[in-house]
Amino acid sequence: LRVIEVAVRAHRDGRGPNGASPCGACRQALIELGPDAEVHYLDMDLRPVSRRLSELLLDSFHFTPN
Repeated sequence: LRVIEVAVRAHRDGRGPNGASPCGACRQALIELGPDAEVHYLDMDLRPVSRRLSELLLDSFHFTPN
């Protein structure tokens, strides 16, 4: 399995769309499946943002099984 693109959607009850990038745990899980995946989300002003996952999680841990 290889992740190549991800879209993040956040919603507040009664308030509609809310800006949010992936949380730290999600970033780590996703980077193991696609470090160069493109991540799309809305910033806090609800403007679209697109970044490579490797830009969002610098110096990430990479597990290499024996």
